[in-house]
Amino acid sequence: MQDASYRVPYAAPRRVGRWKGILASALLLVAVVTLAAPPGWVLPEPPAYVDAPGRSRSIRAALLLQAQQVDAYRVRFQRLPDSLGELPGQLPGVRLVKSGNRAYQLIAYEQDGRAIIYDSSNPGPSFEQLVPSWAAGAER
Repeated sequence: MQDASYRVPYAAPRRVGRWKGILASALLLVAVVTLAAPPGWVLPEPPAYVDAPGRSRSIRAALLLQAQQVDAYRVRFQRLPDSLGELPGQLPGVRLVKSGNRAYQLIAYEQDGRAIIYDSSNPGPSFEQLVPSWAAGAER
């Protein structure tokens, strides 16, 4: 036997279910619209495209940077490093080939397999063109 004082008032289940259904439908509609035609703030920026000449120039700049590290090592320890692992910042994909106590070559490869070679005795014009732009940046 239940006493009337123990009854707890509650909302009618029909009204609560109706609002939940409307809210769920609205959220589903927003999700479908966002998935079908995402706004600009949802999509990330596409990655920058680097063309073949830009990639080749980047490899040359990396070789020039690695050559400066080899030269700094040579000045400090009075010898060439046995491997690029002895340098503080070894760049991936670069090989060191020593030809004597002071001369060396750094070799890296482009995506198509062509070798780019930095020769310490004669760097070549493609590497010399990079130096003035770095020097101008250091003066600022």
